[in-house]
Amino acid sequence: MYYQHQQQIPQQQPSLATNAYPMQYPPQQPPSHPQPFPNVPQVPPQPPRQNFDPNTVQQQPGVMPNHIGNYQQQMLQQQYAPQQMTPSSIAGFVPPTATTGAGFPPAPPTGFPPAPPAAFPPAVGFPSAPAASFPPAPAGGFPPAPASGFPPAPAGGFPPAHASGFPPGPPQPQKQRLDPEMVPSIVNDRSSRSGLFPTGFPQAELPPLTTTDFVAQDQGNSNPKFIRSTIYSVPLSNDITKATHLPLSLALTPFAKLHQSEYPPPLINLGDIGPVRCQRCKAYMCPFMEFIDGGRKFRCPFCKANSVVQDAYFAHLDHSGRRTDIQHRPELFLGSYEFVATKQYCKNGIPPKQPAFIFMLDVSYNSVRSGLVELFCKNIVEILRDLPKDNLSAKSTMLIGLATYDQSVHFYNLNHPENAEMLVVNDVSDIFVPFVKVGLGPVIQAGLDALKNSERSGKLFIFHSSLPTLAAPGQLKNREERKLLGTDKEKTVLTPAVDFYGKLGEDCVKYGCAVDVYLFPNAFIDVASISPADQDGVRFLSDLRHGISREIAFDVMLRLRTSTGIRPTGFFGNFYMQNTTDVELSAIDSDKSVQIEIKYDDKLDEREPAYFQLAVLFTSCSGQRRLRIHNLYRHLDEDCLVSHLFKQAEQSVRDKCPKEMRDELTLRAAQILAAYREKCSEPAPMGQLILPEFAKLLPLHINCIVRHDSLNGGAELTVDDRAWMMSLVPSMTPLAIQQFLYPRIYIITSLCSSIGNSSGSTESLKNDSGCVTKMQGSTDFPTPIRASFDYFSSEEAYLIDNGLVAFIWVGSGVPSSW
Repeated sequence: MYYQHQQQIPQQQPSLATNAYPMQYPPQQPPSHPQPFPNVPQVPPQPPRQNFDPNTVQQQPGVMPNHIGNYQQQMLQQQYAPQQMTPSSIAGFVPPTATTGAGFPPAPPTGFPPAPPAAFPPAVGFPSAPAASFPPAPAGGFPPAPASGFPPAPAGGFPPAHASGFPPGPPQPQKQRLDPEMVPSIVNDRSSRSGLFPTGFPQAELPPLTTTDFVAQDQGNSNPKFIRSTIYSVPLSNDITKATHLPLSLALTPFAKLHQSEYPPPLINLGDIGPVRCQRCKAYMCPFMEFIDGGRKFRCPFCKANSVVQDAYFAHLDHSGRRTDIQHRPELFLGSYEFVATKQYCKNGIPPKQPAFIFMLDVSYNSVRSGLVELFCKNIVEILRDLPKDNLSAKSTMLIGLATYDQSVHFYNLNHPENAEMLVVNDVSDIFVPFVKVGLGPVIQAGLDALKNSERSGKLFIFHSSLPTLAAPGQLKNREERKLLGTDKEKTVLTPAVDFYGKLGEDCVKYGCAVDVYLFPNAFIDVASISPADQDGVRFLSDLRHGISREIAFDVMLRLRTSTGIRPTGFFGNFYMQNTTDVELSAIDSDKSVQIEIKYDDKLDEREPAYFQLAVLFTSCSGQRRLRIHNLYRHLDEDCLVSHLFKQAEQSVRDKCPKEMRDELTLRAAQILAAYREKCSEPAPMGQLILPEFAKLLPLHINCIVRHDSLNGGAELTVDDRAWMMSLVPSMTPLAIQQFLYPRIYIITSLCSSIGNSSGSTESLKNDSGCVTKMQGSTDFPTPIRASFDYFSSEEAYLIDNGLVAFIWVGSGVPSSW
């Protein structure tokens, strides 16, 4: 088993394929109700609805939300009562045709006369429906009572059932079900919203799902790959937020990987004056700043203060109030950009040095026997050709270090390759006093000291193969108690056994030292404390190459600024905070995200929109201190909501039992949908669930979360597997979470045949979402299908991928020659 763990600070601790949500939904209804029953008049079209306050909040499109039958009520009816007959005219349903029992004939007669006709009219909205193809019984002039699940009792037209031996009665109605084609689907969004996506200005547009391939055009709001929000129109007060039960939360991925057709944030060098900022709240210049007094001052949208424009930054205004040099100032018309930082943004006023990567390889007996040492030595030189570099640089300026360890730590001087030197440190509890055997903790400490003494930030790549049980700082004991998983006591094996690694992580953040740990265990290794590598060397090399080559920033400080009246309060991710506003990370790359929840201090001004600005202070790969700015005004995204709920659930399950977490999450989802039905939706029958357009997939995602192995895995998992999956969740991007919860499924039967007949290379090509889309010299990769067994055929083979593992499902009817 091979695992990879990336650790900025050991605060949080990882999932594989998930279960699809059992509920199925009909499609979105048109603005006016269709006439579902023949005797019920049609509801007239309803006018468009406005959310909360029409002066400050966008008008929601006049589209009728999705309607389905009440799921809980249907399940109770299926379990405890005969199946209710439903008219075939209900949207999304097929005519009822279910049998009385699986594989059994109709029950024999009881000997009693048939029941008299119903004395009551049918329920409101339900017409009298005949059983099978027989006409209704004419007794008494009343139709049979509905909701029996069986055909009406014969009265005058047909005799009662006879003793066994006679032909069975009329066919019984079958169990009703929804049409799968009419269920809301992630796959549909991929096909309908891919392509060019303008981010909008001043109001941000609703972005496509994270799993949809799109090219963002920055028009003043940041690319949704960088920053997403849960709420489209920000409520004016906390009371409205409580009424909707929707969290106001932002998913921040400041260094997200972009599509090859998208431009990276431009770098702006303003010389000695540095980045232009508000004199009161210190917000950075952005497209929402308003220039006044002929361009000599600007008004901050966050605190409403006026600041004086420095002479070196002054420009006149045109007739529309815009600066005449706006086309030469990216910070005035783009949502994302970078500033070159001045000395005042550097530690101790000293510009940083180039960062370094240090590779620390376990050369103990287990590591050598497993083949890890040989595999690493054969491939490391080739992998180092992909070291990260700045966008405009021809080659990387990163420095490289190498160390090995078993019962001692060995450093290597490679300044003169023809005469390399090995320096052995025998004592590992304190690098400068008596000898003791080594564990994992002192190895990380040695790497940190190497970076600290060279006064540079960097990352340690540690390749470890066994539980650190030796007498050294960070010593651990075997805690493999699989039977505790899924119980109230599981947190005893899923939380750190010692606080050594937590304190060491804080030191790593302080000195800008990131840690990636690759663990190659052949037994329990206590991932929950140190937070693994398959015998599959190809996958390990692929992960290592990706970990080295992706865009990365070092010694990071992150702050989110908001409009007056709201502020960030809840933080989710792997990071360190010394105060209530600044998030500190030793490093952050394109695969890492931070989730921040927003709370209200006061009511917002209904005449002003809500603004958000993310500022990231970091050291680039070339050693340059920079500021990256992302701006956002009004946004909504269900992917961001799911990301928030998933990370919140992961944090909750560390302190509570899994059942409490599941109950809380289910209640939260029910409250969101109930609030929408009560306050925002059109009138509808009580027996129908109304799904808002922005959260039509929320029940699906909630079910995926509560059943996910990272939060609900039991004794079928090892403790290390469960702890590893939990450690991945806090820093996952919204895209990674979507793939983690809802796996991608491809039909590969014809694809593999075409690849086999192709003379070209079969090297896989991936898009920015990590999806394989094409094979060189062969054919385009197929479009994903829905993650439902209803879409599987025994004549096909399928590839199932959740971003961590991949499975191939081969149908029984696939030819053996395939």
